Amino acid sequence: MAWLQSRKFATKDGTVITIASPGIGDAAELTGVVRLIMAKSEHLHTQADEFTISLEQQEKRIQRLLDHPDYLIIVVKAAGKIVGTLDFMCGNRRKSAHHGSFG
Repeated sequence: MAWLQSRKFATKDGTVITIASPGIGDAAELTGVVRLIMAKSEHLHTQADEFTISLEQQEKRIQRLLDHPDYLIIVVKAAGKIVGTLDFMCGNRRKSAHHGSFG
């Protein structure tokens, strides 16, 4: 995986955000943020009531993404709280390994 070192940026309104790869300790907060995103969006394939991942499953998922050479997971934090996330996974077949999907 491409490990993303913590980097800080300022938005147009001056808010400082941090973009980085998450740690296992971010699993509970990340799960809550994903549930919130799913509850508010009408355009995602998974609906909030279908997202039933446990804390242990989320910890294992983060570790699996961090360990895989073709996957990337990052979180965006503002004021120390996760406000966004991005996963990127390349295809696992030779014909699809050159592209991936965002979630």
